[in-house]
Amino acid sequence: MKHNVNIVDVDLTEEGVMNPDAFGPDLKGWRLYRIEYGGCNEDCLWEGRILLPPRADRDAVADLIMGMQAREQIWTPL
Repeated sequence: MKHNVNIVDVDLTEEGVMNPDAFGPDLKGWRLYRIEYGGCNEDCLWEGRILLPPRADRDAVADLIMGMQAREQIWTPL
């Protein structure tokens, strides 16, 4: 079965943290990313910030969010 889905691009860009103690001890070493939806820089539809654990794969996070979009469009509740 073929499905046509509309995927909004998701991109994560790591940002420098000037004061790593600002996040508190439980988040020590976590990395800060700008997350953009629908394009990069001026082309994005919305942007925000996300903290990820030290060894998290930012590309896997973007792929996960984009995959959720496809799943939602393909699978409908009975």
